[in-house]
Amino acid sequence: AKLYAILLNESGVPAVTVDSDDINHEWVMLKVDGEWYHADITWDDPYYDDGYTFLGDSNDDHWDLGAVTHDYFLKSDEEITELGHPDWSLSYNVNPDMMTSVPESGPSGKFDNMFFSDKNDTFYCCSRMNYINGNWYFIDLKSCTVIRANIDGTYENLPLPKTVFPKYSSGYGNDLYILSNKRLYRYDVVSDKYAKILEIPEDSPNSVYSEMRILDDEMTIVSIDYIYEDGSEEPVGFTSGETVYKMSELESKEALPADDDEEEESTAERSDSIPSGLDDPLPEENDKPINEDQERELMEIAETAGKRISAMIYIGAAVVFLIFAAIAIVLAIKYSKKR
Repeated sequence: AKLYAILLNESGVPAVTVDSDDINHEWVMLKVDGEWYHADITWDDPYYDDGYTFLGDSNDDHWDLGAVTHDYFLKSDEEITELGHPDWSLSYNVNPDMMTSVPESGPSGKFDNMFFSDKNDTFYCCSRMNYINGNWYFIDLKSCTVIRANIDGTYENLPLPKTVFPKYSSGYGNDLYILSNKRLYRYDVVSDKYAKILEIPEDSPNSVYSEMRILDDEMTIVSIDYIYEDGSEEPVGFTSGETVYKMSELESKEALPADDDEEEESTAERSDSIPSGLDDPLPEENDKPINEDQERELMEIAETAGKRISAMIYIGAAVVFLIFAAIAIVLAIKYSKKR
């Protein structure tokens, strides 16, 4: 929390940390558009628990590393209290001249419609958000597409090639780099043009791209090679390796020839073609209503089951009664013989 507050202040955003003795926890308050709001980057950070990440995938998959949530981001006093953060006090002030007491937050719900908000159910945005040329770019795990959003709440889906189900995205200059299982794309946000610049060879069907990160003008891509035994449908293990590319090379790299299945398509067309596996979006609940015939059938099944359960209870009670009666008779006979 302190590091986040320091970075915010260095970026020109006033920020302090507050803590609560009730939960032994510290978080940040920052000033946005003249008003103060809470941000808990600790509780918004995904964690590993018993071999699984917060998205439910095995740690071996690695594909949601770097993902974040925004459940505790830019919340009012009332909202952060409802989220289990009670009775806070000022704990760390980067600039002591800025304030000596805890600031009061702005109104609740101010950021509910923002693309990053947990209140906005249009997206499931837990991936890296990339700020490029005045817009935000991120992967929406509901539609398995890349979204271009503006801070005013407007957004649009970027048309993607049919076979591109994005796992990672990262911005560099005016380009957005998008990694899928088998390919790396460079997307120019100014010209709205895609270029496939890397792909796994066809003679490596058991290999996939697993992770991508950009640091110090270099991109590191992690690849995984799954190991199969003879006749096995599921992998029995895997090996992994890293390849480092200079960003100057990737920026100027010519596009590879497009495959026949790489024409662009709309978001609606993607909904029926999302593959199974690591690139699946999060499952949604089936809220299809039950019709009258189905309801009547379910009622009949429930009624029949109820009658059978009642009959079994009566039979069980009768058996227990007979057992006790038999025991009583045996004891009575033994007692009479002794006399």
